[in-house]
Amino acid sequence: MTRTVVVTGASGFIGSHLASALTGKGYDVRAMTRHPDHYDGAGTPVRGDVFDPGSVAEALHGADAAYYLVHSLDSDDFEDKDATAARTFAAAAADAGLERIVYLGGLGADDGELSAHLRSRRAVERILQDGPVPVTALRAAVVIGAGGISHDEAVRLALHR
Repeated sequence: MTRTVVVTGASGFIGSHLASALTGKGYDVRAMTRHPDHYDGAGTPVRGDVFDPGSVAEALHGADAAYYLVHSLDSDDFEDKDATAARTFAAAAADAGLERIVYLGGLGADDGELSAHLRSRRAVERILQDGPVPVTALRAAVVIGAGGISHDEAVRLALHR
């Protein structure tokens, strides 16, 4: 039986590579995106907006697991938005009966010295873990690769030294 996995953030750098790898391994991948008509990556695009509980519920319905790769760094109030999105997702995942959520956060010690970005990543991790669906939390350092925002910024900085 083919396992169904939802990849949030499938149009992003990590999500696009993950969706491709999972489909290559035979998983039925639902690429959750706010704009399914514009998605051209691996998997089947499904509409889902983490600020719209109904759309998240639809995207997760019948799925076995989900990868949570969402962040709101493009907003001044990203910490509040990230927390709201995580609560919405955790509730929908519980209602859908998911077996697992895999979450990608960031490195850093919980010592009160985290940047706002890493504080937000850690808060999202805790919100997801507070729900009834088991969470596997992965913590990565900066991810740099061709086509990614970090890579493009690193290249820009190197060229403008």
